[in-house]
Amino acid sequence: RRAPFHIREFRQAVATLIDREFVAQTVLQGTAQPLATLVPPGNAYWHNPRVKVWGQGMSRAQRVAEAVRLLKEAGFRWAREPEVDLSRDTYQPGEGLRLPDGTPMRQVELLAPSPGYDPLRATFALWIERWLREVGIPVRSRLADFNFILTRTVEEQDFDMYILGWGLTLFPDYLRSFFHSSNAGPGGFNSPGYRNPDYDRL
Repeated sequence: RRAPFHIREFRQAVATLIDREFVAQTVLQGTAQPLATLVPPGNAYWHNPRVKVWGQGMSRAQRVAEAVRLLKEAGFRWAREPEVDLSRDTYQPGEGLRLPDGTPMRQVELLAPSPGYDPLRATFALWIERWLREVGIPVRSRLADFNFILTRTVEEQDFDMYILGWGLTLFPDYLRSFFHSSNAGPGGFNSPGYRNPDYDRL
């Protein structure tokens, strides 16, 4: 719904930077399972194991390098571009990300539940903020009440990014709820506003 989230390569870069395995296994000590698909592997009949997993098997420096490549491919530039040395697996963060039209990227907000309500998602949000800032994406986490997030995302659709949890059914009809364009209006579960005629037909 909002720039630059309407740019596919930007979303791919964000997905590459987020290290789900690190948070689930190291930070949260195995209390969460890292998932990269909306149909989890446990739902074996419907799960597709061939889905591309952004950043899988990459070191931190490799993730940064790939995110920079994706952003540059889409026309993004920096006041100071991140510097990556893959031979040493090191990098220097970037600053001043500019959109493809040359305007500085505004600060964006990542909504997530507060530590008192959901400490796991609150922790994850802070790591996401840190990783996105490494490539100059100006993001701030806002840890808030569950009902506040639900109102902003599903009802008002007034947000940049958010983390919430959903209960999933065995038959994955929720894929229609989450992504069909008919559900992109206020109150619909397609709160990000994904619209793709090919997906709708499928």
